[in-house]
Amino acid sequence: TCGPRENPYVTVRTDWIEITPARITYAETLEAEGEAFATSLAIFDMTADGAQTDLHTTIMVASFAGEEVLPEVEGGWTHAMENLSKHIHNHS
Repeated sequence: TCGPRENPYVTVRTDWIEITPARITYAETLEAEGEAFATSLAIFDMTADGAQTDLHTTIMVASFAGEEVLPEVEGGWTHAMENLSKHIHNHS
């Protein structure tokens, strides 16, 4: 589940499409109260750069409930990417 910390009301269903050393791709469907309201396709391309890895991220979102959903989904992805960045910096 995800959503606000005090009320994580969103169920996320994930379909893994591709997992290779250079790319991870998956689709997510977001549901609230049993109804799908958005879907995302996330593509993470990784390229070796010496001792580091460059990460290029592409995220596409479609809403089934109108454009008012999009800022909420964008906020969730922004939060997820910020957490990934913090995790990487804390373990490098």
